[in-house]
Amino acid sequence: MGEIAKRNSTSDRMSKPAKLAELATSLERKAALIHQEARVDMKISEILAEAEVEQDRLERE
Repeated sequence: MGEIAKRNSTSDRMSKPAKLAELATSLERKAALIHQEARVDMKISEILAEAEVEQDRLERE
């Protein structure tokens, strides 16, 4: 990217508070995705545990 293009980029023209607000929004989105991923992981673990219990029950029959 040329020097002029770099100087004219949107982030260069943004004020420091605007950059911080954008960063905060980005971090909030990432945190929400991580939280959602953790919930999915917990649900998968729950389902696998239930399947293991069911498998043990079927093997005993």
